Amino acid sequence: MQIREPGPRSRQIVEQERRHMAPGLQSFGQYAGLAMARGAGAMLYDEDGNEYIDFIAGIAVGSVGHCHPHYVEALKRQVERLTFGSFTTETRAKFLDLLATITPEGLTRIQMFSGGAEAVEAALRLAKAATGKREVMGFWGGFHGKTGGVLGLLGSDFKHHLGPFVPGQYLSPYADCYRCPLRLRYPECGIACAEYLRDVIRYQTAGEIAAIIVEPIQGTAGNIAPPDGFLRAVQAIAHEHDALLLADEMLTGFGRTGAMWGASHEGVIPEIMTVGKGMGGGFPLSGVISTDDLTARKPWSNPSASSSSYGGNPLASAAGLAALEIIVKEDLVENAERAVEMLARLRALNVQLHMDDFGTGYSSLSYLHRFQIDTLKIDRSFISAMGDRGENSEIVRTIVTLARNLGIDVIAEGVETAEQLAQLSALGCGQVQGFYFSRPVATDAVAALMERAGTAR
Repeated sequence: MQIREPGPRSRQIVEQERRHMAPGLQSFGQYAGLAMARGAGAMLYDEDGNEYIDFIAGIAVGSVGHCHPHYVEALKRQVERLTFGSFTTETRAKFLDLLATITPEGLTRIQMFSGGAEAVEAALRLAKAATGKREVMGFWGGFHGKTGGVLGLLGSDFKHHLGPFVPGQYLSPYADCYRCPLRLRYPECGIACAEYLRDVIRYQTAGEIAAIIVEPIQGTAGNIAPPDGFLRAVQAIAHEHDALLLADEMLTGFGRTGAMWGASHEGVIPEIMTVGKGMGGGFPLSGVISTDDLTARKPWSNPSASSSSYGGNPLASAAGLAALEIIVKEDLVENAERAVEMLARLRALNVQLHMDDFGTGYSSLSYLHRFQIDTLKIDRSFISAMGDRGENSEIVRTIVTLARNLGIDVIAEGVETAEQLAQLSALGCGQVQGFYFSRPVATDAVAALMERAGTAR
């Protein structure tokens, strides 16, 4: 088994950083152990000259790739002229003009911030100011940032031991039809999760809903695309309660799904949108987008009430303008649609992986979940790596754990030692006909699982 270890320059720089960096960095960066030197397009190059395809894109912020020439020149020009401050600049005015041409009809008022959670909190303040109500509905699996004001709206165990949360925040099941939380089947269910949302509002809230916040496609939960009609149903329920639909388009906005906005696939125009990630092409930039009427409501519209020290600064505006010019000029929305069609062909595939496929890092199995792949076959190289008692062993444990969390069956071949058996057992794997699975599997299901997992790498 050939494993590419981090080179000497990467090891030196990573060790230098670790002497002072506090814990809590993104896990993929920690597992990789790599120090990156530069990027170009979809490629990354580490300090030892090794190259990598950047599938992570800075957690989906790299909407135009690394160091696009137009992007680089725009930032170079701006950094030589003006870099900070809240005064009006021509660059910001041009950016707002261009952005307003692509937003959904009626959503032409834009306030800019630096991070996603900051924008979401500002959007929640806007909803409360506009409606005079204080409660907010979200969804299981939802992710809207890590700040105190949104933790209660995170639909996962990420928030455990971080409470208490802001009062008046409630969650309802999201339309994950592949693994339906209500154990039903679409379309026969009639989008039962929407009716469940009505019940949550009826029985768990005070009936003072200001907004329902929803991701058109959930990202952190495993790239969950709801069925057609779900977003329309959620908006209808919001309007039944005189509440606003708040579409969190951090991940889906700016063409990522083959449409400029994720909600556009259903013809839904929300009352409020939050945007970010690809908005700045990698530069910290986010925003709240809404209507003339709603953004004029007080206290949100009071001087300094909805802004921040860094929001819309000259550098951020230059980055946003350059990124959007590239997206529009190079027709990246259409390019994303072509990519969606290509990736859709993978949905019927099951995947067999060798340890070399992971190098010294690990792959997020959420991508397998996105393609509705439910069986992952790992070969003897993975099992052998379990005895390394080092980073490779940690990679295997991470893969199996992620698979279990996503409901993906992992078939492991080549268990040869008592130590490997003990490690697999500790991960909750059960033995069936000489194979080990990431969760208990009935004996009569083995043949079907093995057939599904029999495709080539």
